This record gives sequence, structure tokens and C-alpha cells, in this order.
Amino acid sequence: MENQNQKPKQNPKKKPVGPARPNPLAYAHSPAHSAILSGDPSALRRLLSSLPNPPSSVLDRRDVPHRETPLHLALRLGDLSAAAAIAAAGADASLRSSSGWSPLDDALCLHGPTLASALLRHHHRHAVLRWRRRLPRLAAALRRSSSKDFYMEVSFRFESHVIPFVGRIAPSDTYRIRKSGADVRADTSLAGFDGFRIRRSDRSFLFLGDRNPSRPSLLILDRASKRVYEAMEMEGEPSMPRSTEEEFVTQKYVCMAGVDFAEAKLVKKTNWLKQEVKERVGQYKAKLFEIHNVNFSRGRGVWVIVGAGARGGGWVLGGGEYRAAYASEA
Repeated sequence: MENQNQKPKQNPKKKPVGPARPNPLAYAHSPAHSAILSGDPSALRRLLSSLPNPPSSVLDRRDVPHRETPLHLALRLGDLSAAAAIAAAGADASLRSSSGWSPLDDALCLHGPTLASALLRHHHRHAVLRWRRRLPRLAAALRRSSSKDFYMEVSFRFESHVIPFVGRIAPSDTYRIRKSGADVRADTSLAGFDGFRIRRSDRSFLFLGDRNPSRPSLLILDRASKRVYEAMEMEGEPSMPRSTEEEFVTQKYVCMAGVDFAEAKLVKKTNWLKQEVKERVGQYKAKLFEIHNVNFSRGRGVWVIVGAGARGGGWVLGGGEYRAAYASEA
């Protein structure tokens, strides 16, 4: 007979689920990661002051768990001063972890538009400076291969044996690329994605390396607005257009897009007689190829709701990381 005086067993309280503290031993080989985990601002300042200019790859190491850069780690731990210092020193805020998220995504989703805007400005500045440093080497490489001038068309479209007419609603485009000496031109009409909508823009990108070898330039020809402008500032202190910054920090949905070529196959296009299909491209008679088994994903998105007092919210677990579904301005 059961003892009636025995108290029923109570379920122990569940511990709140949240991101686990990283193991310092897994990051010991990376000075920047170790400085962030130590929580010592002076150690991080000494490390940043010892870096060469331009900064070395120390700030962009990803040979750690989840392939997180030091900037990823600082944002995940909520060390915003360390994140700002690393971004100002030249860390690449566009690099993605193994789960597909960049520090810019983390800053916007977890910490709000103020920090995201600051990181975006630092990222733009250092991206322009990197582009300026690489331009002379790129132009020289193109000139060395001047005997290999070409014209190429790259077309892509989506087909499905399950969803009918998907090719009519899915994005498609044809890239036309021409090379002559150290000059390259690329024509496209697909500008990108705005949430789930396709953004079209009839543009040409012109890399001019022969006209002025000492100062190559990258121009954008926008046929809709009939404007020609430089893609990046070539002189002076880089500055980001205010409209670009506002467009980034006011977005309501951040989505991780990816293209997986792991099982891609290049297959010659044939007719019903199994003969190779050839097509004239410019002055060349070219063979046609198709790329099969390329997976395009637009999953694991996060809604961003920005507003005073909207801090907190649900967590979405993916790839060993936690991501807030709501964010607010600090």
C-alpha cells in the first residue's frame, strides 16, 4: 500500500535555454578570440595596436568552432565595445559562420540598428580601402592575359519536376561578360533580392584598366537612370551613402541565402539525337553546357522588429548558435 503521507515528486525547474559559454581551450590558438574570451579590454587594445596596416588575417580567423570570426564571437557574447573596436580595426563584417550568418546580420538581429549601422560604416570603409589596394594587381594580371580576350554568356534559370511553371516565376538572367586587354564589361539585369521579391536593374559593370594604368576604375552604367558613376570612391576618405545605410538598418526580414555546388555537374547540352548543341556567340561557335544539381536556398530567415522596449523574444537555434527573433535599438 502506498504511503499517503508521501509527498508527490515535484519536477525540478528547467534551466533557461541560452547560448553556452564557449570553451577557451577551443580558441587558444587564435589571439583575437582569446582576447575577447578573456574579457580584458586592455589585452584586446594591445593586440589591435600591434597589428600591421593593413590589418593581417588575425581579425578574420575562422579555424574555430562554428567558423566564427572574432567579430562573430564578440557579438554573440554581447561585448559590444570589443565588437566596435575590432570592426574599426578592419575586421571583415561580411564573413559568414558555418550556420550562414555574418556579423552584420548578428548586429542587426541581436543588438539593433545603432550597432549595425556603426559596423556597416566600418565595413564599407575597409572594403573600399581593400579594393584600392587590389586594383593595381588586378589590372596587371588582366594585362598579362591580354592574349586571352573573350566574350562569354552565362544564363541561369530554375526548373522543377515537382512544381509546374516554376521557371516562369523564379529569377532568371543572362550575364554577358567581355574582356579586352585589361578592360572587362559585365551586363546583367538581376540586381538582387528584397525579402522575397526580385529586384531588377539593367546595369553594366565596367572595369577600366587600360585607359589609365596607374589608376584603374570600376564604373556602373545604370540604363534606367542614364547615369554612370564609380562603384567605389577612388580618392579621399570613403563614405557610405545615407540611403544605403538606411536601407540596411530598416529591413524587417533578414534571410540567409546560399548556393550549394557540392554535387554540381557540368553536362554538355545535346539534342534528341544525342548530338552536341552548338550556338554562335558573337563571332565564336560555342558549345552549350548545363549545370545540374545546384541547390539554391533561402531559408532560416529572421523577422526583425525594431522599437523601444521590444527587446527579447523567441530564440531560433541553428548551427550551434542562438539568434534573437526580436531586436530593439539600445
